[in-house]
Amino acid sequence: MSRSFKLIVLFCLALLMFCLPITSFSQNEDYPQKEQTLIEISGRYASKYAEATNDLKKSALRKDRKNELKKAFKNLTVNNWVGVLKDYGTTGDGQAWVFISIPGTSIQIETNNNRFSDMSDNTLIANGSKVYNQLINLEKGTEVYFSGKFLTDTDAEYLNYLKEMSITENGSMSEPEFIMKFSSITQK
Repeated sequence: MSRSFKLIVLFCLALLMFCLPITSFSQNEDYPQKEQTLIEISGRYASKYAEATNDLKKSALRKDRKNELKKAFKNLTVNNWVGVLKDYGTTGDGQAWVFISIPGTSIQIETNNNRFSDMSDNTLIANGSKVYNQLINLEKGTEVYFSGKFLTDTDAEYLNYLKEMSITENGSMSEPEFIMKFSSITQK
């Protein structure tokens, strides 16, 4: 190998070592502490779940995550979290549904997307409401600040504490879709 090639490789490695952690750290500074807590807990358990060698271990991890979320989120209200407006639309009667992703994660915060699923949750956004009017001029992909209140699981069968809409346990652990009643969604 030529000396020039070795220097280029060393320079690239040094650049990766010093620049990537700074970028990651600065992104996390934007997240409120409570949001960072959800990211940390979800990420840690997603990794453990992926490494678990059998279904019993995986299900036990889901229960452990539930207990940790329960301790961390005694107050279910969140304010000015950072996200990206992933998708939104309306039901047949004009109520809005919304999906917000947390950048750099597989976590999604959302309403239900139809009246039937929302019968007991009441997360759909009423036409003409403050949040509906905030959403009107936002486009998919917009960085947003959002506030609201998480819902909790009421059925003991589910092991998430924060209400989560994935159909499978794997989805719940690796790409959680937490349900929220939004009180504000504004452009960042």
